[in-house]
Amino acid sequence: MSSLYTKTYRIIKSRLFYLLTILLFTAQSVWIAVSARFPMAFDEAYHVGIIRLYAKQWGPLFLSQPPNSGMYSTLTRDPSYIHHYLMSFPYRLVGQFTTNEMYQIIAMRLINVALFVLGIVLFRKLLLRMGVGRAVTNAAILFFTLVPVVPLLAYSR
Repeated sequence: MSSLYTKTYRIIKSRLFYLLTILLFTAQSVWIAVSARFPMAFDEAYHVGIIRLYAKQWGPLFLSQPPNSGMYSTLTRDPSYIHHYLMSFPYRLVGQFTTNEMYQIIAMRLINVALFVLGIVLFRKLLLRMGVGRAVTNAAILFFTLVPVVPLLAYSR
């Protein structure tokens, strides 16, 4: 029995296990990002709408409520504007290559997947620097990525 435990422990703490976990998660998230209808996850249309509003201006703050933006609440007092403002730049760039809304949405989703995967990589580095063992870190990342809602949230927001 200890031989099985030792083999399992070695596999889980290996770099290959971690890379396969990230690869599986990335493939799953990209598949959902490419194949899902818009709007899919929770409030995706809300966030894309706000990004579109930021794409029409260069500054990060709204000094007055834009016309026809009542569905997005009071944007002049929104404290979580940084994500929407920063994502307006890739949205503008993608808009230079295509006017097809679905292609723009897919490109934005893929950018979000890349940012999410980068966050997982940085989280692993943080855990390892804190002294958490590689096996525990890899297992935690595996269980986190296996939660069904996580791949859905990787491409939205």
